[in-house]
Amino acid sequence: VYRGSQVLRIVRVSWTWPKNNEIWIDDTLATNERDFVVFHELHERTLMSQGIDYDHAHYDASRIEHDLRRSPEKLPQALAHLN
Repeated sequence: VYRGSQVLRIVRVSWTWPKNNEIWIDDTLATNERDFVVFHELHERTLMSQGIDYDHAHYDASRIEHDLRRSPEKLPQALAHLN
């Protein structure tokens, strides 16, 4: 479970969906990848909550994630904007 820039706990479940306002990331994900993946998932979820379908939300999240990976100094601000 992720809040801000902290992993609060790692939850092991099998094939259930996250509750509202949660995202789940794989605990095997490399630490240096987490914030990028968390940004992607939070942005995607935000767009979908506004009625955007998954394919378009995923495309937009992937596009911005790619840009952030090229300019990682912008990641903290991008995450703060989503919280």
